[in-house]
Amino acid sequence: MAARPAGSRRTMVLRASPQMTRYLDPVLLWTVAATATSRIRLNASTLSTFYYEPVHLARLLTTLGVLSEGRQDVGVGIGWMKDEHDTARSADWHRRGRQLDDLLVFLHEWWTTTPVSWESEFFLLPPVHADLRPVQPGGPPIWIGGVSEAAMRRVGRSGTGWLGVEGLQDKVTDQLWSIARRAAKAAGRDPDELKTAVRVNLEPGTSLDSLSTGSNASLGPVPTRRSWMPSQCSPPWTRRLISPVRSSVDGIDRDARR
Repeated sequence: MAARPAGSRRTMVLRASPQMTRYLDPVLLWTVAATATSRIRLNASTLSTFYYEPVHLARLLTTLGVLSEGRQDVGVGIGWMKDEHDTARSADWHRRGRQLDDLLVFLHEWWTTTPVSWESEFFLLPPVHADLRPVQPGGPPIWIGGVSEAAMRRVGRSGTGWLGVEGLQDKVTDQLWSIARRAAKAAGRDPDELKTAVRVNLEPGTSLDSLSTGSNASLGPVPTRRSWMPSQCSPPWTRRLISPVRSSVDGIDRDARR
């Protein structure tokens, strides 16, 4: 992936809901992808933020931004599976929307202020110094997933853009997008600055060179950027991703033994 021509860049999206099945831990896999590539921009579709303590998540994402040299977006959502919330210590299924809104404001505070403190209905933080600054001023772009009216209002208020879903009727897409645009205007933001992306699931063995013409995924009439995700982060793909990192670590280890 790092061997693409100079100036070429695609977005690789990791499925980032750590359901207790065969999926690898999303943040660890994201970190490996950041260190094993040099041009691909990274995103998540979508990160289940309720699994993480807010301060810990802020530090993880800041560190990831440093390791990727700023090639990082962050896709978030409230989740759709109650069982996932039931297994997370700090999650509250009935307040999941407000909890995500609170987190997004806190992340902005963490990335723009030091020392930073926080007091909300969800957690308290006494003043602490957060001197590791994000590579991207103000923090990485935040993308919001979801197809509800509440999710689209969140896109308009807080998001760089919308992580959409394939298969929606054009009329539904138009209605949802208009909600996001109205929310952006109400929040004093420029609706024309909002962006959209749709995830395209790839099967093992799919070449990156085939992607420019290999998929027609879109959000109907709304201009859309496609983002590529290896299907279920399968073991063969994961081994190819990890191989450059392992080679680098082996080289450092050999130098240390000399």
